[in-house]
Order: sequence, then structure tokens, then C-alpha cells
Amino acid sequence: MWLRVGLTGSVTEAAVVNLANDLFDAYVDHLLVHIPGGTELDLCKVNLRTSGGFIEAFSTREAAGGGGSGSNAPAQVAPVIDWHISSHYRGGHPRSYLPGIAVDAVAQLDQVESALRATLASGALAYLEAVNGDTTAPFTTREVGTVRFFSAGTALAPPLFFPYTGAHCRQRLGTQRRRIGGR
Repeated sequence: MWLRVGLTGSVTEAAVVNLANDLFDAYVDHLLVHIPGGTELDLCKVNLRTSGGFIEAFSTREAAGGGGSGSNAPAQVAPVIDWHISSHYRGGHPRSYLPGIAVDAVAQLDQVESALRATLASGALAYLEAVNGDTTAPFTTREVGTVRFFSAGTALAPPLFFPYTGAHCRQRLGTQRRRIGGR
């Protein structure tokens, strides 16, 4: 995910760590809470691009386990959150995979049960509200979204940012491909 921020004053590494902690907490509170305890969030990494270069920081929270009940399906089986943006184009649209869905939330072997879909869509919207609504200094604004770096095969300078305007959970389960060995 990408985050566009507005700033007042200078940014310190401590401020970026606070930002990472805020993102970590929002994910745990609004999305991970619906996934069974066998799934865990260990870290939130933020790379902040400033005119002076990069600031890299990590969340300082202890790992958080899912708050949902039930036993986990294999990690590669995941409900998919589709994020809405105000642009239409061919190719990949923004999405997030939430690994560790409860086995009893899987319907017909390949579908997410409808009640969980509604819950995850609400959680995704609450996540957006939590992140976008937090203006802890020195960040005056925050927007979660996606960045388009190319259009018609040409690099965009500057790249275009599209904030997420909504979310829904797909009916069909997704899979997370794991690549090993740099292939």
C-alpha cells in the first residue's frame, strides 16, 4: 500500500516510527481482528520519501495475532479486499490478501462466506477511516492509495496517486503465490 502524507515542519525517524505504529494498530484493530489466531502480524515497515532522501522505519509493536475464532486454512488461501479508486485502466487494480481465513468461513470450497465478506468490507473501510483520519504531527494529512508510475508504456513524472475511495471483499477466495529462490 502507498500512503500520501501532508507535512508541517521536519520529519524525524521517531515520527516515522509513530506512523508505522499507527498503521500497524489500524490493521490489527480493523482487519486482523477478523482472522483466526493462527495468523500474526509481525511488523509494519514504512519507507518515507522526502526531498532530502528516504527515512526507513519499522513498527515497534510486539507481534499481534488474529482475533477471530476457528482454525486457519492454509496461509496461501486468502479473502481478497478490492480497493476502489477513481481511475479505470486495464491490468492489476489495488487489492490486499488477508491470509489465514477460518476454515468454517469457506463456502463451497472456493468462496468466502457472505457474512465474513460483509465484515471484512466494513473492516477495510474502518481501516481507511482510521488511517486517513489520523493527523499525528508532523503529518497533517494521510491518504491510503495506489500509485501509477507508467501510462501507455511511458513513465509518468511525477507519478499519479489515486486514494482508495472504498472497498469490498471478493466472493471467491484468492491465493497468494509464494516465490522461492528469486524466480
